[in-house]
Amino acid sequence: MYFRMLKRDIKDKPGLNIVTFIFMIAAVTFMVVGSTLIYALFGGEKNTYAKCKSSDVWLLVDRSVSDREGHIERVRNDILSKPIITDCIYSEAVVLNFANIELIGNDIADNVHYSSKMIITGMPDKYDIPIDFDNNYFEVQNGCVAVSQVLANRFNLKVGEKIRITSQLGNTYEFVISVIYKNPASTQVDRMYLSDRDKEKFYSECPVKTEVFTASVIPGLEDYVTTLRDSCTDLILKYEDYHAEGYASRVIFINNDGLFAIIVTTCMLVVAVAVMAMTMITIDFSLKSAIKREEREIGMMKAIGVWSLSYKTLFIVKYLFFAAAGGVIGLPLGFFLSKLLFNRFVMHIMYPDVKMMIVIGLAASLATIVLIILFSFFALRRMNKISVIDAIHGENRGERFSALPGLSLNKKKHLPVPLFMAVSDILRGFKRYILLILAYILGICIVMFVVRLNDTIMTTDYAYRYFQHGRLDFLLEIDDAYYEKLYSGSGSFQGAIDIINENLKANDIPAVITVKNVGTAIMRYEGGEVVCELSWSDAPTSEMQIFQGNAPKLRNEVAIGYYNAVEKNISIGDTITVEYDKYAPDHTTFNKVSEEFIVTALVDRFGNNNPRLYMGDDFEGSLIVDGDFFSCKIDAPEDQHDEIIERMQSLYPDGEITFLYNNEIMAYFLVGYQQMFNLIILIVSLICAVVLALLTALYENIFIDEETADIALLKSMGFGRGVIRAWHFLRLMILAGFSLALTYVFMQTGGNFLIGSLFKSVMKCGGFDLKVLPVSNFIIIPVCVMTGLALVTCLITKITDRIQIWKVRNE
Repeated sequence: MYFRMLKRDIKDKPGLNIVTFIFMIAAVTFMVVGSTLIYALFGGEKNTYAKCKSSDVWLLVDRSVSDREGHIERVRNDILSKPIITDCIYSEAVVLNFANIELIGNDIADNVHYSSKMIITGMPDKYDIPIDFDNNYFEVQNGCVAVSQVLANRFNLKVGEKIRITSQLGNTYEFVISVIYKNPASTQVDRMYLSDRDKEKFYSECPVKTEVFTASVIPGLEDYVTTLRDSCTDLILKYEDYHAEGYASRVIFINNDGLFAIIVTTCMLVVAVAVMAMTMITIDFSLKSAIKREEREIGMMKAIGVWSLSYKTLFIVKYLFFAAAGGVIGLPLGFFLSKLLFNRFVMHIMYPDVKMMIVIGLAASLATIVLIILFSFFALRRMNKISVIDAIHGENRGERFSALPGLSLNKKKHLPVPLFMAVSDILRGFKRYILLILAYILGICIVMFVVRLNDTIMTTDYAYRYFQHGRLDFLLEIDDAYYEKLYSGSGSFQGAIDIINENLKANDIPAVITVKNVGTAIMRYEGGEVVCELSWSDAPTSEMQIFQGNAPKLRNEVAIGYYNAVEKNISIGDTITVEYDKYAPDHTTFNKVSEEFIVTALVDRFGNNNPRLYMGDDFEGSLIVDGDFFSCKIDAPEDQHDEIIERMQSLYPDGEITFLYNNEIMAYFLVGYQQMFNLIILIVSLICAVVLALLTALYENIFIDEETADIALLKSMGFGRGVIRAWHFLRLMILAGFSLALTYVFMQTGGNFLIGSLFKSVMKCGGFDLKVLPVSNFIIIPVCVMTGLALVTCLITKITDRIQIWKVRNE
């Protein structure tokens, strides 16, 4: 009986059945993707640390020329003297600038900030052991090199391609990429692994080496990064003459890559929930339509006493079959898509083993099938409302188009008939369309979320708020050889930029580049002390975005990062003591001094970064250890910027300096992120477009089926095909437009709250608001949504042409 009913149902409405079946497959697929990604992301983190035998902290210290062995022993003993440290090992490494590394056909130096660095080393044997994409340890063969997943993804590197590395003596060696690896320790400073033979040869041509001390700590630290930072403060200070740098190893999620992985996983989970919800909406609406169509038969069966569970099951046997078949097809599709997304967007985390993924995938698949089956039975509740009276008279015992207050066709002479019918349908039976509206809102929200996230992060406003830059109308990328020439002639980064500014001024170009200098210091506050950075510039601090308080102006005023202030219990108005290297009046020597400063402002700097103090405008300066661009401004109307950039570029025809403009600026700060955003936007948009198109087609098919008699009646009264099509078309367009308006309301309220909470938690900042760009949000997305739905609706409404006049007897 069930088999015969299944055959009849499948043959009855093949179009609707195909759409429903696709939804079932999609629901299982994305539930598998979402569940496996979230397990792989958060369960895989601990497994990766265990598999790679990740250390907790490592220090880079310059080699001592006079007493190398004694120096190593002293540093190691000082590290082990820390109560939280349980073990420490020593190794040596060569740290190179990216200028020493060349990709064949893809120059890294053109895409990475000039201060980035790379550790060239051999395979470790105790801590921080890299693994391949199959979660196995590996060996690097002679003539080969292993590169990180981050480097490979950002520069589209593949196994078999070649890399050239130049030693400190100037000799260049070519290596073949044999492995792309994962290693949590590489999230801080990237690494390339050579074979033992190649390492020995390369190291012999690198006289300047760095001592590396790798340590582990006691488990269960409450605030891992803060505890390490506070514990290592005195170590870094003690060996600051050796340029000591400390890095935490277990920080996969506490960086931009980790944030992006969480964003992708969140998007997939939202898509999974959305598709699941749309599947249930589809089942509910389809069953309501089927029950309404068969209400006389159901009432008669109820009247003669046939009302068992097996009888009710006849109405959902099709959905039970689709759910089971969808699970069989969706499970392998989910595995494939999950691993594809994981390898592309999740950095340095091992993918769970096959057995575990099968268990998780099966559990997700079975859970989806069970939910669909339970919901199908739940949707049958409408049958209980059908009585014997309904069997005799039918459910619709009133007028099809009853009057609505304020909406009368004979009084609205200029109101088109299709629009009147569409509005009347929506107002009279709004409850009927609630689920469709919710589905539209959900689908549009997902696309709008990733688009706004891209618009927020990949704009200079992001650097302005979170990187504490001033206005960036452009940015410049200096060729390494030319930079060395400028540096040797000026003696500093500031001097090199001064030469460029003078050249711009000499050629009457209204542009100026301002530098922010960086020094190191000790910040002492009530309850402790910590190593921090000092930042100051010739530009007024008011050009920075201040999160709370007032920009520091006087020499004894400072601003501090919001999270660092909360972490150290520092408030605006508090006094802190700063110990730093202060230049003597002749600016040739410096002395270490301790001075008090008043905190006047908080800036929204990421709490995962080193603490930094932003000095007042009158601050005289400190010993400079680093420099960066603060602002790059063009003093001209914005419509002249393109022409001015071209004039600037013409001053350096041989590529000594490349001037970056518009979208190129954030691509310089966040290398590879624009490509990843483009990919995730494409994936999410395609998924939502297909789902919404299928849902629209399904609903319109059901509308036409339910309104067959009404359409036939309109035809018998002389209304043409265009009127009938326009009625159905306008109804769906009004619903889509209303859904779009509600989406904007939700995104401005709930959407901002959700992403703000996630961002604050992961990146440890004061807040996060999605940026709304008018073109993408109010033109591109609405036009794409409305155009896509309009095309689908136009195609489906052609079915009304096949309805004949004699169908009016079904009324």
